[in-house]
Amino acid sequence: MALVILDSDVAIDHARGVPGVTEILLSLIREDRLVTTVTTIFELERGRVPGRSWDRLMDLVNGMPVLNLTAPVARLAGELAFDLDRKGAKIAMGDLLIAALTLHHDGELLTRNLRHFSRIPRLKLFGEI
Repeated sequence: MALVILDSDVAIDHARGVPGVTEILLSLIREDRLVTTVTTIFELERGRVPGRSWDRLMDLVNGMPVLNLTAPVARLAGELAFDLDRKGAKIAMGDLLIAALTLHHDGELLTRNLRHFSRIPRLKLFGEI
């Protein structure tokens, strides 16, 4: 089974107690499929709001495997950016890095940000959430 890469928006939904999200995440953890990225950790830290929901978020993320950036992933992200820029479909650098990590590891991205990520050819998105 493919790895499922957790994006920050779904992690934040978990912290906020959005119905159904935690159950999906726990199921993926039990299947040993859920991972996150160094970029997602950066995004979460950048938007930090200390409190109970922050603690809940950190409890989830701190126990997860983390995909790190490498030169091949950076090259892939650059290629994606170049192609999207030429089409006038730019997306944020963080999203490009997350997409490149997902593609590099042949995973599925667990996100609600379909507006940006659906622009990336070959990127597999994890079902509806």
